[in-house]
Amino acid sequence: MSNALTFNYGRVEELLGKPFDPVYAFLQQVPQLIVRAREIGARSAYSYRNVYVAGSIYGIDESEKTVWQETTGSVKRQGKEKVCFEKRALALASKTLIPRIIGMVILGASDRRQIESISGLATPTLHPCVVCRAETLAQHPAVSASTLAVTSGLQGDVNQVFSVGQLQRLYERAGRGDIDAALYESHSDFTDWEQRLARYGDAVQRLEGTAPSIDTRLGLAQLAMSGSLKI
Repeated sequence: MSNALTFNYGRVEELLGKPFDPVYAFLQQVPQLIVRAREIGARSAYSYRNVYVAGSIYGIDESEKTVWQETTGSVKRQGKEKVCFEKRALALASKTLIPRIIGMVILGASDRRQIESISGLATPTLHPCVVCRAETLAQHPAVSASTLAVTSGLQGDVNQVFSVGQLQRLYERAGRGDIDAALYESHSDFTDWEQRLARYGDAVQRLEGTAPSIDTRLGLAQLAMSGSLKI
């Protein structure tokens, strides 16, 4: 059963008289995407090592001026291989022919001891696994190194914001014993999300004369939402 939602942003551009910013739109949607993941995605998720993972994915088709989002969960059925949320979500994106993934919300365990037993690092939130980082996300044509990953808990609001490329680099370094503090930087909740969104808006406004690309906008968004960007 599909949980997909779509809308045509060409109408939004006509109403506002300016280009649609899919990055800003994704960031605005994050709180709602989290709610959907907790309510809908969790119901479709199956436990793997006593951990459920669910999430929402947000993509665009610029040629059709369409936004697409889907919510689902990980699967682990007896006698079969685990299928992570990321793999399921991207399979749905491929089936729908969505050419560009702007970001995703990934919700899992919040207990650091449980997270450490899975990933080897007691990070505040559960990050995509090594297969998802190195293969599922890195090799999918709709995902770029700039694609955003907002990680949080199915039951807790501690959150982190990374780009797919940043996560890959951080874990490559961690594999060599170089643990970057960025893996542990987090926000305790989403109460300041609007302030982080405003930081992104301010940063983009300063570049309006240059017509920043989506990748540039995603880079600014990662910094603003993680708290690294100071205006």
